[in-house]
Amino acid sequence: MFALFWKDMQILRKSLRFYTLFSLFYLLLALLGLYELPFILSCSTFMMMMLPLSAFTVKPEPPFHDLDLVKARYLFTLFIALLMFSLNMTISTIYSIATRDYAILMSLFVVSTGSLALSGILLPLAFCLPIQKMRPILYGIVFLAMTGISQLPYLSLSPDSVFLYGLTLPLSVFLLSYFLSCSLVSKGLRCYNKEKKS
Repeated sequence: MFALFWKDMQILRKSLRFYTLFSLFYLLLALLGLYELPFILSCSTFMMMMLPLSAFTVKPEPPFHDLDLVKARYLFTLFIALLMFSLNMTISTIYSIATRDYAILMSLFVVSTGSLALSGILLPLAFCLPIQKMRPILYGIVFLAMTGISQLPYLSLSPDSVFLYGLTLPLSVFLLSYFLSCSLVSKGLRCYNKEKKS
């Protein structure tokens, strides 16, 4: 499993340069006042959470066990989610202290953890469908997610709603997604070639 995880990490290393340049470009636009910083951080978070799906385009070298592949994919997703959560919370905390707008901090907390729930929805589909057929679904979900995060700064989030929608619900979705993917793979769905086991 860990060998597969480190294989997926190579995708992160190859893509990190692009996402870094992308984030720096939009950060510059935010400093110029063309975009708000919370929106830029939210967009960057959702883009980074697409990386585990990119891992499905690279076929791992055999031998590997399908359930180990599921574990590696979810571990890779969790790693990226924790990375983006730490980055967002650090930047948004500094931003909130500077602007005294603590609603932004709660909104970005929900975005950071909500992206984990989004990955939890997409990952079982990635084990069932070729990545080419997933693209329309992926674009639709990302469009809805971007529409939602554009409204977050205007919502008054209570501590109870932050706990429910920013912690309990995303973690529950991600955990259920893991068991669903394990069940799908164990019932004969093969990763990558999508054929039944003989």
